[in-house]
Amino acid sequence: MAPPEQTQPPMKDSERFEACMKQAEYFARRCDDRRSYQWKVTLGFWTALLLAIGKLWGTSTRIPGCLLLAAFGGYLIWVHYVYGRNKDDGAKSRYFATQAENILVTPSTRIEPSPGSLTVKCWPWFEFLSHPAHFFEVFITGLLILCLWTFTGSTTRDHAPTPPQQGQELHRQSGGQPNP
Repeated sequence: MAPPEQTQPPMKDSERFEACMKQAEYFARRCDDRRSYQWKVTLGFWTALLLAIGKLWGTSTRIPGCLLLAAFGGYLIWVHYVYGRNKDDGAKSRYFATQAENILVTPSTRIEPSPGSLTVKCWPWFEFLSHPAHFFEVFITGLLILCLWTFTGSTTRDHAPTPPQQGQELHRQSGGQPNP
């Protein structure tokens, strides 16, 4: 035998307003928390890149280019993912804030359910670079990876002229005539 259906009394407008505002605040807080985490990870990655540059500067050790490209590609994918999730949560926050505003303006307004994921994909794929903060962090990351590739893997001794040997110096000083 099925349990009897329980019906709850309808929510008052003030309760519906509070529920919508709590949802709006929840999604806004998720955005803020993710953004805070994103910057912590980014600053940690930058620190690791700077430490690698400092440690490998002037040595003959070179990090393989494919590894650096993979690190940059992975970073791009991660920033794209964070951008998409923040865009989705921001849209949901605005949606519920609008629902709460509708309740204030027109009491007894029917609240529509959340449409779920509002931005399944961020297309074009590089749309996230139009956001100044994301562009900045991707640009700086790329610059640091380029510096790691450019300034490591060769020593200054490889590019400095070698000092002449003793016999060559005497040969030059005598105008090309060998000394007896």
